[in-house]
Amino acid sequence: MINYWVVEQKKDNNVNTDITALVTYGNYLIAGTAGNGVLISLDNGNSWSQKNTNLKNLNIKALIVDITQPIIPTIFAGTADGIFYSKNHGENWISMNRGLTNRYITNLIINENTRQLFAGTASDGIFAGKMSLNYGNQ
Repeated sequence: MINYWVVEQKKDNNVNTDITALVTYGNYLIAGTAGNGVLISLDNGNSWSQKNTNLKNLNIKALIVDITQPIIPTIFAGTADGIFYSKNHGENWISMNRGLTNRYITNLIINENTRQLFAGTASDGIFAGKMSLNYGNQ
């Protein structure tokens, strides 16, 4: 149980205060924002770096990390214009939207047993896709 909350993200460290998603793995704290894309901190939120290369929409709605990947986990970002993934800690993003009839993603979840990525959308329900070790450019 948490007895007391403390402010981790401060307004003076260039972080958009409209945080829409948070995930973590290892030393990485990853924040999705409403308009500033993906921000990554390696020091518990004291400093942040924008990681938006090839991320075509900076309105992040959901983040999830596939920690079953060997060596470097894959990060997935659900945006107001589809799903993107990064296999290099957010340095570069690749779209994976083939088959999505609605690209306004509201939520992402991974079933580690079946290796499926599920995406909730704003008005077209849930989409599912089978993941592989090589996601490919989609």
